[in-house]
Amino acid sequence: MTHGNPGAGHPAARGPQEPPGRGGGRPGDTPSYVLPASVEEACAVLADGRGLVLAGATDLLARGDAPLTGRSVVDVTRVAGLRGVVISAHTVRIGASTTWGALERAELPPELWGLREAAGRVGSVPVRTRGTLGGNLCTASPVSDGIPPLLTLEADVELRSRAGVRRLPLSEFLVTKHTTRLGPGELLTAVIVRRPSSATRSGFLKLGRTTGSTVAVVNAALRVDWTPDARVERIAVAIGGAAPLPVRLTALEKRLTGADRNGLSRSLEIGEGDLTGLTPLSDHRADAEYRRTQAAVAVCHLLTAAVG
Repeated sequence: MTHGNPGAGHPAARGPQEPPGRGGGRPGDTPSYVLPASVEEACAVLADGRGLVLAGATDLLARGDAPLTGRSVVDVTRVAGLRGVVISAHTVRIGASTTWGALERAELPPELWGLREAAGRVGSVPVRTRGTLGGNLCTASPVSDGIPPLLTLEADVELRSRAGVRRLPLSEFLVTKHTTRLGPGELLTAVIVRRPSSATRSGFLKLGRTTGSTVAVVNAALRVDWTPDARVERIAVAIGGAAPLPVRLTALEKRLTGADRNGLSRSLEIGEGDLTGLTPLSDHRADAEYRRTQAAVAVCHLLTAAVG
């Protein structure tokens, strides 16, 4: 975490309060470095709105516009309260500083297996060892590997500051590319998932030009809640890499809700109407049409696995 992708820094992951560039401060100002021991201490340092949170540091120095001048770099790596997974009967709480490697190894319940699969596909082994979930979310990248599975789980984020604690749905926390609703002086402390009452399975798929630590061309996440008679009680599908932020395919979800396993297997052909909401762009990794095609391919693979 500097909350960035795939696990960098955080409050200064360029939320609405901070325009692009190197940030405030007078020419020649140098950043200060703070190593808080608690969430309360971290929030106190961040209260003036000029702090840049660092945890995994997988992105901070790689960003050419890293806003360090005149800032306080708040290193939260020693704040134990920001790490780890707590599983209860009704919720799963994941600390924002939990690394991808830790998530990959965690004994997560079936509804979070898609997130665990995503954790194993983030970057390289060194990145997964240091990069954090909170950093990935605060960077708000179109190709974030953490966002799609959490959108299908309808996860919330917990934000803390000296003024108190607030909780937002992840879908509301994310505004657009590299922009979130993280306010001045706020710290992302946890991601919270409500556990479903029905049988649930989830999955994740990442498609890129090469294997290994490549950035996704597109990625996809699926969650299916099954009724006791094996019908789709609820389904959620999210695609990354084909819009300014990962998005849910709500038209496809509506079409597939209520299907039994045989009906779902007959619905594997993805039409143009199922991809409503995707607005892929062309860049050096792929053109827009290729991304749209690969999004449909990824969804078909996940649906096939869900039926099986």
